[in-house]
Amino acid sequence: MSDVSIELLPHNGALGARLADDLRDARSLSIAVAYAKESALQDIDLETWADGGKPLRLLAGTDFTLTELSSLRRLEPRPGVTCRVYTSLAGSAFTRSCTSSRRSAPGSPTSARPT
Repeated sequence: MSDVSIELLPHNGALGARLADDLRDARSLSIAVAYAKESALQDIDLETWADGGKPLRLLAGTDFTLTELSSLRRLEPRPGVTCRVYTSLAGSAFTRSCTSSRRSAPGSPTSARPT
């Protein structure tokens, strides 16, 4: 079993710098967050990291309407990047592609589908 350490970092450039160090040698990245905001892309340079063609999967919730879809749309055109939004309605959960601007046919890659 490996040693685990926990360090609390202030919400500023220190957090972004630490994550950049951790991502330097990463081969892929999966992120699930309650909401995604443009400001996160300023602290954590996921755009440059994703430009290397490494797989990046990002799932963001939509509760409280805090997710800024523009932040996800900035990432998704890159090769290897998949962004999805998660929402729950009346006990059902759905994911949807971030780049879809219209409803798609059921079962297509950009259609909302129960999870």
